[in-house]
Formats: sequence, structure tokens, C-alpha cells
Amino acid sequence: MGPGYLWIRFGAGYDGYTATNAGMKRPVFLQSTWLRSRAVPTYPMRYQFVVDLLEQLTLCKYKARPHWGKNHERTFTYPKCSVRAMYPKFNELLKLQSAHDPAKMFEPRLFKKVANNESFVLSPRCT
Repeated sequence: MGPGYLWIRFGAGYDGYTATNAGMKRPVFLQSTWLRSRAVPTYPMRYQFVVDLLEQLTLCKYKARPHWGKNHERTFTYPKCSVRAMYPKFNELLKLQSAHDPAKMFEPRLFKKVANNESFVLSPRCT
């Protein structure tokens, strides 16, 4: 898989609309970073399917919520696990958007995909 790290930290709950810890009392935050080759940064990692599997496991089985700042389309649009459903106030956020930005002028592309439950295409050997 290449060099990288796995970081676990503990936090407090917060009640924001798209907060990763919305509605939780004692959330656990899990972050992983895997380094790629400088020579060929677009070439997939040799064991990328392991990282994909860990990501799917945390999202689907344990109902983890990805961090919006990471902005990984693959994470937010995994076809078997709707990220939108994991945020308890997502529908309230859409109502606010309708009231204050009806033309969706300030809507990011990733947010639009999540709101519409669009999905990405899985990579080979991915479960």
C-alpha cells in the first residue's frame, strides 16, 4: 500500500447541518493518508483496493461520515451507502438552500451529487 498513517482521535458532539459529528455525544475520528509516487502520481496504488475496502467498511457497516473538506467524490458518492442519509439534518439544509439560494448559484458540484444521490463507478476488484 505504500507509506502512510492512520490517525484516531476522540472529540465532542456538534449540531451543525453537515458536521461529521452532528448528533453524536462522543465521536471517534479516523483519518488515513497514503502517499503516492512522485514519478507517477496519477497511477493507482498497488493495493488501492484495500484502502477502498476500509473506506467502504467504515461508511457502510459503521455509518461513518466523511469530512466535507476532504472533498473526495468517490467517498461521498459510494453507490451502496448513501452519505446523505447519514446526516440527520441534511433535509433541513436543503430547505435552507431553497429559501436562500433557489438558483443554486453557490452549490458545489460535490454537494449537488450528494443531494441527488448520484454515485461513481467502482474500480476493478472493489467489492
